[in-house]
Amino acid sequence: MKEGYGYRDLPNLKKKKKWSSLSENESTQINEYLENISKLPWVEAVELAGLEKEDLEMFSALTLEYHLDFADAFHIIIAMIENCKFLVTRDEVMREKASAFLKDNALEDDFEVVRPTELLNRF
Repeated sequence: MKEGYGYRDLPNLKKKKKWSSLSENESTQINEYLENISKLPWVEAVELAGLEKEDLEMFSALTLEYHLDFADAFHIIIAMIENCKFLVTRDEVMREKASAFLKDNALEDDFEVVRPTELLNRF
């Protein structure tokens, strides 16, 4: 984000008038950045076709047992459904809770939630 905040911070920042709209130049830069990312061979845009019962059970466990919030759990579920190997985030709470869930369910060999630096160090 422009000011170094995560997407969860935006509603509070808007209320406090600490967040302004992106300038046209900033908006163009972000769009160019996203276009460049989407061209990378390991990046794939996905469209979720639907959820199976097992996906909903996993979602339930992530939110109720591991106390991940709705958005984080949904990101993890989508990444796993689409057979992603890594979900990259700086969110330490999300990473720790998701890693515990994956370990407890013997899924850590198939999918990992990692820091950006961890991913870069692997390649």
